[in-house]
Amino acid sequence: MQIKIFSKIEDFLLIKDDWDRLFAIGNYSVFQEFSFNYLSWKHELINDKRNQLAITAIIVDNDISSIFPFYLDSKKNLRFINDRHFDFCDCISKDSFNFLEVYNYLRNEISFKSMRLINIKKEAFIYKVVDEASVKNKVFLPISEYSELDVDKGDFPYNVPHYRSHQKHRINKAIRKNLLKDSMILTKKNNHHFPMQDILMLKNKMIHSGIRKKNFLNNNRLLLIEGLYNEGIVCLHVMKGDEGFNSVNVLLKGTSNGFMFWIDIFDEKQMINLSSYCNVIKYFSSLESINVNFGRGRYFYKESNFAPEFYTLYQVLLFSNRFQKISFFVADKLMKKLMSVYKIIKK
Repeated sequence: MQIKIFSKIEDFLLIKDDWDRLFAIGNYSVFQEFSFNYLSWKHELINDKRNQLAITAIIVDNDISSIFPFYLDSKKNLRFINDRHFDFCDCISKDSFNFLEVYNYLRNEISFKSMRLINIKKEAFIYKVVDEASVKNKVFLPISEYSELDVDKGDFPYNVPHYRSHQKHRINKAIRKNLLKDSMILTKKNNHHFPMQDILMLKNKMIHSGIRKKNFLNNNRLLLIEGLYNEGIVCLHVMKGDEGFNSVNVLLKGTSNGFMFWIDIFDEKQMINLSSYCNVIKYFSSLESINVNFGRGRYFYKESNFAPEFYTLYQVLLFSNRFQKISFFVADKLMKKLMSVYKIIKK
């Protein structure tokens, strides 16, 4: 077994075929696709010169059998590419391996303080291999939740058996509230252009109204989304009236019958975001039974309106020594106390 680190953006293209092959034979989320990682580095992470690419590959019999899409951040933490914006992170691999060998190799080749892997499902490949490895100072902690909803083919919301009457009533109310607005799915495959200017105008409305902060959907993020749209990984659901766009849902393809809500852009029209969600689910479930992934976060509108199943996401932390491990927990505890004080003051 050999281990190799790829540190230049040009190296991405050298391993594209191997990446695509490994992704195709595994059960991974869309965030592990080659284009998602390549375009994330090209449009976002590369702009901070302190970031260092560190894609790590395991080679067996001259064949790449595992890929870890790592990079070293400005604080010398080894992380998955674009982990803050990838709802699910993982490595891709066709074979089992001893992660301790990989970890020790990386410690010898790269000067990093810790390995911080976030947004990890418990069934993820990286969770399993780290859990089985005899690595000191490793920690597994819950970090967030994600939610999913299985919807039978039929007429939404009546095709979700566990929905109660009040949930069906609210969903129907949201659909009726914006019934006169056009609802459409935009895809590159159907030759729809990417509506950059319309998205920019809608984004600016959200910022000016205080719904989002000033750094919401910066230009680099929009270039990433446009690139993914052109690759066919992203499609858009749009609702618009006479005055222009009222909402845009950035959707990610999942399994053959599944999709995920990734990013939502919307104005202040009453119930517009809920209407958008309902229209998307109604359209796709009219064609076939579907799995809807609502992404990270136990937000009230997800839980109260759609009643999905929630699952835990983890962070997998590996520290160079015990002191760093203790320091992390002290800082984390202090930050939580400060946040609780801030929330009290804000009220």
